[in-house]
Amino acid sequence: MRLSLCVICGNESQHIESMLAAFAPAFDEFSLVRAIGKREPDDTVIKAEQWCRQNGKDFVFSEHLNEASANDWDHVESFARARNAAVRQASGDCLFWADCDDVVRGAEDLRGILE
Repeated sequence: MRLSLCVICGNESQHIESMLAAFAPAFDEFSLVRAIGKREPDDTVIKAEQWCRQNGKDFVFSEHLNEASANDWDHVESFARARNAAVRQASGDCLFWADCDDVVRGAEDLRGILE
């Protein structure tokens, strides 16, 4: 069974690696969508991609851009659309969702529970 962890991120450089490490036993693919409105991006995506490569996890990425009516917003205009984009690009048999600042215990048990 292939498991995909789906996440939307803002500028979460300080959280991304600890979140990935906490969930590492439970996923094969990391599906990330950056949704930052008009803000300048930090290195969250670079850190996530490097972490996945170093830890043998597949990585898929896209960017959610605000609709024209919200181009000047400092935040994402639709978390639902951004989240749905992360789900659409994931290829796992089972998908689950987390936020960049989530840290869990027992992630190694998730795969067994689902199987």
